[in-house]
Amino acid sequence: MFKNFPLRVGAATISVAVALVALLIVTGTVFAAGNITVSSDTVDNTGDEATIVVSAAAPSGSGIGNWQFEIAYDPAELGTPTCTPLEGGCAVDPGGAIGTIRLAGATGLAAGLTGVVELATVTANAGVAAGECSDLTISSVTSFQDEDVFDIDDPALEAGAICVAAATTSPPTAGVERKWGDSDCDSGVGTRDSQALLRFVLQQSALSQTPPCLDIGEAITVVGHDGGKWADWDCDGTVGTRDSQALLRFVLQQPALSQTGDCPGIRDLVQVSD
Repeated sequence: MFKNFPLRVGAATISVAVALVALLIVTGTVFAAGNITVSSDTVDNTGDEATIVVSAAAPSGSGIGNWQFEIAYDPAELGTPTCTPLEGGCAVDPGGAIGTIRLAGATGLAAGLTGVVELATVTANAGVAAGECSDLTISSVTSFQDEDVFDIDDPALEAGAICVAAATTSPPTAGVERKWGDSDCDSGVGTRDSQALLRFVLQQSALSQTPPCLDIGEAITVVGHDGGKWADWDCDGTVGTRDSQALLRFVLQQPALSQTGDCPGIRDLVQVSD
């Protein structure tokens, strides 16, 4: 996003403008994209209540000033969800648009809303069969602007889902395939995996997982790689806030944190056993 400069004739003015543009490019604020993320949740049985979190973040160094976007859901599978706003407001089936959840809001904070901001939670009864999911996708973005009311261009959009766990609850067998960074084993890597890690570090109640899954901090063997604990994503031997930061950097498309030894990359498919 570029701010307007007055057009004047003269080499000095042009040189200043070019220098400012170059500075923005070097610091990464021109092309750094924000993101809007819908988390996923897995329940044990068809008809159980599931909750997902809708969050967003501006590019590094900016804040969110205002937003409006829509999430599409399947009413045949999720009924009529309930949306609880955490920032701004949200509406289910606005204007009779069945299958749509609209989130919109603005902030008067001078710096905007910074970091990963949770905008709303959506609760619905899972209406799919065991082992299946119902997608929640971001169908349109009407407005997504920073604290100076400039558009945040092309934010990364991450869909979520509400799933029902498969019937089996047996523990994982040797060599089961997993995604490195998928703390809750829902087959995706997103903000919910980071939240699960923080809950573990803070000794709070654990988030639900998609079985069969390993407990956070459980000893594991990773075929062909280092890594001795589930959720030790940087392979430094401990599960802590740095592993959560590694996941957030991946979600925000920021440079990855360093890792120890031959450690898998976030979202790499690996074979693990307990």
